[in-house]
Amino acid sequence: MDTKTAANLKTIPLSVNMSNALSRAAHNLTLNEKRLVAMCISKTDSIRFSSNERMKQTIRAHDFSQMFDVNEKNTFRDMMQAADNLLKRQVRLLVETPNGLKESKFNWVSGAVYHHGEGWIEIGFTHEITPHLTMLRKEYTTYKLKAASPLRSVYSWRLYELLSSVSQKNNFSGKLLITLDEFRHAMEIPAGYKFNDIKRRVIENACSEIELCCNAKITFKARKKGRSVSSLQFFFCEIKQQQLDLS
Repeated sequence: MDTKTAANLKTIPLSVNMSNALSRAAHNLTLNEKRLVAMCISKTDSIRFSSNERMKQTIRAHDFSQMFDVNEKNTFRDMMQAADNLLKRQVRLLVETPNGLKESKFNWVSGAVYHHGEGWIEIGFTHEITPHLTMLRKEYTTYKLKAASPLRSVYSWRLYELLSSVSQKNNFSGKLLITLDEFRHAMEIPAGYKFNDIKRRVIENACSEIELCCNAKITFKARKKGRSVSSLQFFFCEIKQQQLDLS
């Protein structure tokens, strides 16, 4: 990547693409780990990349600091820590079958390379996760990395991904209906949280940050089965900036 391209990295419309199954899975990532994974995914051509190819991506500390507006001084160190942790992180994927729930677990990455002298990191995704990132034709989640980059909470980022899984592909708008159990799983909400805790600590905070950072409007309502909340419905849309009348 040349200097001019790197300097304008944040203006490039890099897209994060993944299967809807992966977007609904439990990701088990911190914010910096999420950033590193998303940036690697955004550099992959998910349409033409074969699931049989070895999927590796290189991220430079300078580009990472530009994309996420963080101090470059400690970026390489933080990226190394994130990559180290990714070697141990697992995806947890739940699928309902006629014979009950099936759970799959697999690691995000199979290896990492750190070039201390040049300030870049290369990570290789596992064979299990590659099919969820490549050859995507339908039922996939897509969003611009630049849109998510200002988010400072993993809850906010994960909710943004869940909403993007049902969003119009070229416009952040739509509605999401998800069971409370599915929401708990995807967001990795502590088991001890009651619904009021989920509403206050997770949903409201995440919605507020997405609205602020992504220029969007989000509303939600809890749907009950009997006296208990069984599902959540989100309505969201991008707020278009009004054109100034200069006449």
